[in-house]
Amino acid sequence: MSKKKTDKKKSPYPENGRVKIRHSYYTFAREFPSKILPLEGKRRKHRKSRIIKSSLLCLLFVSLSLFSYFTVNLLLDISYTDKEKLEASAVTDASDETDTQPEPALPFGGENVKALYMPAEKLGDREYIKSFIKQIKIRSCNSTVIDFKSSEGKLSYTSLNETAVSAGASLFDNNTVRQALDLFESEEIRVIARIYCFRDNTAAAGEPSMAVKYLDTDVNWIDPKAENGGESRLNPLSKNARKYLLSIIDEVMQFKIDGILLEEVSFPSGEYVSAATYPGEKKGTDRNAVLKAFVEDVRETLPDSCLLLLGHSANDILEANRELYYGSMLKSAADGFSVNTSERPEGITVDKKTGFASVLSLFSSLKNSTGEKKAVYGIDSSEYSASLLRKMQKAGYKDFIIYSPEGIYK
Repeated sequence: MSKKKTDKKKSPYPENGRVKIRHSYYTFAREFPSKILPLEGKRRKHRKSRIIKSSLLCLLFVSLSLFSYFTVNLLLDISYTDKEKLEASAVTDASDETDTQPEPALPFGGENVKALYMPAEKLGDREYIKSFIKQIKIRSCNSTVIDFKSSEGKLSYTSLNETAVSAGASLFDNNTVRQALDLFESEEIRVIARIYCFRDNTAAAGEPSMAVKYLDTDVNWIDPKAENGGESRLNPLSKNARKYLLSIIDEVMQFKIDGILLEEVSFPSGEYVSAATYPGEKKGTDRNAVLKAFVEDVRETLPDSCLLLLGHSANDILEANRELYYGSMLKSAADGFSVNTSERPEGITVDKKTGFASVLSLFSSLKNSTGEKKAVYGIDSSEYSASLLRKMQKAGYKDFIIYSPEGIYK
């Protein structure tokens, strides 16, 4: 009896007997389909999870980027708004300032004057100036005083003024002067230009019409006390003389100048003054008012930041200038006074044993006379000592000029 054929076992695979497998990341998938098939579901699940995670990361990155972008823009908008408000406020403030007068700059930057005198003849000596600057710093000074118009009327620069040119008043070329002043500026040292005004033998001799006359004649009056041979003086009542001095000061200010010290803003004095006459003077002329008007004219030509000092002797201050000026100059337009303490009343000496009490007493009297004006005390270098300056400053006298005619300081 023949065996009954049994039905073939139904194959789990498709009729072609082959498994259709999707692309796999593994290179052996086609060779071993039976081993890969059970893992196919897990692979799909894993791949789906990775896709979801990648999508979430992308969304997070985009969200952060958008957030940052809008945040930055918002902050910029705020900052620009604030800036516009500030600019608008500044414009308003500026318009308000135009309605009010701005405060003038403080002369000398509000600092005390601590100066060392340098002779004008040294302007052409660069090596001397470098050494001189070291002396300024050793003494903790901040400025120097230089004659730009000497007591003889000589100018330390080349002037274009016709009177100065014809009188041969100029000493140095302007380039030399500028180079010298550049050295001081590089060390932040201020320069005070000293100008001798109506004591001017050079201009008075070169232009006699501007001079003080002898007994109403055409002959220039001579001060016989001045350096043996005597000197002529400019007439303060002469408009041309005052114009000449203002022209010189204007030229000096073309340089790097921080202060002006006016000396000899005065009429002549002394036992021979009775022979001096002043063309243009009328009966009842107020000589003191003429001198004050001149100082006021000088002040108006200077910038507010430029310090204007008026030179006096200690005797002039204490005696209210009556003999020299026919009235007090203490209320002139100058910012303060340079007081020459070497010309002082008898009995006032530098006495180290008494701790300079007599000199400080003199300073106290001078300060009471000058009132609110700045008083800069001129000290002869032969009397200079660190102890004197310390005692001065401790007593409240912090402005000074140390003088040495030769410019030699030890």
